[in-house]
Amino acid sequence: VTERAPSITGYELIDGEEEKTITIDIENNEIVFTYKKLENLSYTVKYLEQETNIELAEEKIVENNVYQSVITEDAISIEGYDKVNPISQDLTIDVTDNEIIFYYTKRKDINYKVEYYYNGVIDEEQTEIVENQTFGDIIINYTDKVKKGYKLENNTAPITLGVDNNVIKVYYVTDENQTKELSYTVEYYKDGILVDLDTQIVTKIVQVLEPDILEVN
Repeated sequence: VTERAPSITGYELIDGEEEKTITIDIENNEIVFTYKKLENLSYTVKYLEQETNIELAEEKIVENNVYQSVITEDAISIEGYDKVNPISQDLTIDVTDNEIIFYYTKRKDINYKVEYYYNGVIDEEQTEIVENQTFGDIIINYTDKVKKGYKLENNTAPITLGVDNNVIKVYYVTDENQTKELSYTVEYYKDGILVDLDTQIVTKIVQVLEPDILEVN
């Protein structure tokens, strides 16, 4: 009689003979095919953003695993993201479709700062800190804190929120178009008596930040 070795999922024949023939005797009529577990199986670990399934880190591929062996993987840390449970998973190796997926959500505890500079000098009292923002958000707007006598020169917005060092810098400079009028009166006296007709009022236009004092020559 002739027998052919069947295919068995997860195993490979190690006899080297897929077909064996024996002549029937009175006893010990036996055909044996020997197998071993597959040892060349791989599994993949993926790291995805929850809801979008965007790949956040390069997938991990591990080769040369034994059929039905149990492996354990832990979620890696990814900057700007929180791990979603379960953060550790077991996998029993099968012939195909060996995959572990870890999910992540964006951190929502990110802070950023807005600094205000007037003619290049920071005004610490004006600095704002905005808390509990989402990693990766783009910040465009900020509170305008222009002071009298100044105008906006430029700023560093927008910024994309990272894990730290999130700063918008707003620069103001002197606005020459903001002016005020200062005046003084010149009185003339002859023999100690005020001559009204000679009295003069002198005016001068200056930038509003200048002191309210005029030098008289």
